[in-house]
Amino acid sequence: RWMLETYNIAADEDQMYAQVWDEITHFYSEEVSLKPGIMPILDKLQRSGIRAGLLTATENGLLKHALRRVGLADYFGNDIVSCAELNLSKATAEPFMLITEKLNSTPEETIVFEDAFYAANTAKIHNFKVAAVYDLYEPHQDKLQNCANWYCRQWQDFPLEII
Repeated sequence: RWMLETYNIAADEDQMYAQVWDEITHFYSEEVSLKPGIMPILDKLQRSGIRAGLLTATENGLLKHALRRVGLADYFGNDIVSCAELNLSKATAEPFMLITEKLNSTPEETIVFEDAFYAANTAKIHNFKVAAVYDLYEPHQDKLQNCANWYCRQWQDFPLEII
């Protein structure tokens, strides 16, 4: 409704929703790419015998497209929690606790890799270690950096010895 009214688009809400959803699906299926530096982190976890989970705000269907696109479709197995699917927010502890249950871990044993301040802050408040990375779209970089145990400007700069 906001887009229709703001941009004076001659379409109804259902048409607009379908068009936007098609574009988002196309992006996740055909364009999304793995951020540089992620694979060395995942490889180190795998070599060390440490399970990696995925806690995401993204809807499962889109996530599956993205994971397939970047070659990680089989990497996480069932160790995925989608906030969108569960109607949860990373601003609350619940999704973080759900992923620790899947990983048979505790907050104190778990490193959360995050680029959004609100989510990193939630993790930190609930005793998770936080490895944060700069993101162009995060308006609170100073807060993100201050709440993190480790902070880098890009994923490939993370010291792998933290794992």
